[in-house]
Amino acid sequence: MTRPTALADGRAIAMVDLTESGWDENAVLPPAQSHWSFGDGTIGSEEVLVGDNLEIVIFEVGYRLFGVVDSRSDARDPAIAASGAALPTISVPNDGYVNIPYVGPVNVLGRNTKAIAAEIRERLRGLSQQADVLVRVASGPMRSVTVSGDVKNPGRIPITAAGERVLDIIASAGGPAESPSNLVVRLARGGASEEMQLDQLRAGEAQNIRLMPGDVVQLLKRQRSFSVIGAARDVAEVPLADTPVSLVEGLARAGGPIDNQADATGVFVFRYVDRDVDGAAVKVPTIFRLNLLDPRSYFIASRFRMADDDVVLIANARSAQFAKLVQMLNQFTSPVVTVDLLTR
Repeated sequence: MTRPTALADGRAIAMVDLTESGWDENAVLPPAQSHWSFGDGTIGSEEVLVGDNLEIVIFEVGYRLFGVVDSRSDARDPAIAASGAALPTISVPNDGYVNIPYVGPVNVLGRNTKAIAAEIRERLRGLSQQADVLVRVASGPMRSVTVSGDVKNPGRIPITAAGERVLDIIASAGGPAESPSNLVVRLARGGASEEMQLDQLRAGEAQNIRLMPGDVVQLLKRQRSFSVIGAARDVAEVPLADTPVSLVEGLARAGGPIDNQADATGVFVFRYVDRDVDGAAVKVPTIFRLNLLDPRSYFIASRFRMADDDVVLIANARSAQFAKLVQMLNQFTSPVVTVDLLTR
C-alpha cells in the first residue's frame, strides 16, 4: 500500500509496503534513462566542411570540355559523342573556394553538394553541350568523431553516409575496456554534453542516436552500487554487476541482519521513483518497507530489483536501543545501580 508523507522541508514522499497487494513490480523501477536531447545527427552531414575532399564528375553529350570520347560512340560525329570525366580530388581550403576548370572559383563551404553541382552546371552552360555534374564528399578530417576514455582503441573515427550511431562508433574503437554496467557514455556536441549509462543503449532503440561530424564520445568508468546501513552484519557499499541483484541478494551480500540487534519488521529501501504528476514525470522520493517476519516477504524481496544509489536501512530493535542505554549508563555508575534505576 502506498501512503503519502512529507520530508522535513515539506516535500511529499511516498511510503510503500512490500506486500503481495501493496506494490506494483513495474511501478517501483528506478527512474528510466532519459533520451538524449541532441536527437539524430544528419547522415555524414552533406554540408561541405573545411578539409573535405570533393569528388566532382562532369558528364557531357556532344561537344566536350572534359574527358575522352566513349568507345561506344562515333568519334566522327561529335553531336552524338558522350563522355564522363572525374576531376582530381579537391581539398576544401579555409576560405571555402575551389577552382573548377572552365568555371573558375566556386564557394563550397557550408553548402549542400546538390547546390554546388547546380552552380557548376549553370556556369558550364554555353561552354559545354548538355553538361551534368555530380559532386560528392569523399572524406575529410572534420568528418569524424573523437572517441576516448575506457575504449580499447581511442582516437578519431571517420563517419560515412551510412550514418554511424553511438554503438557503431564504440564498436569501431574496439569496444569497451570495462564491463558495460560500470561505464557511462558522455556525448559532447556543440558545446553541450550529456551522459547515459552504456548498458542502457540498445541497437535499434531511440537512445542509440546517429552521430554528427565533430561529436566527442567518452566512456567513463562509474561503478554502480547501493548501500546497506543500520543493523547489518556488514555495513557496506555493494557494487552492482551486469546481472540484476534482488533485495534478498543485496541483504545476503551485507551479511544479513544482526540477530539480536535488528528489527526484522523494519527493512527499508530508499529510492527516487519516476511518477506522473499532473502529466509531468517527477522523481518522487520513495521508501519501501519490508517485514521479514512474514514468510511471504522473502518471495517479494526476491522480485524487488536493487538499483544504483539505493539505500537499504535495517532498523535497530527496541531491545538493542535499551541495551545501548544500559551500556552508556554503566560508564558512569555500577551495573547494580544502573539496572536498579532502569527497573523501577
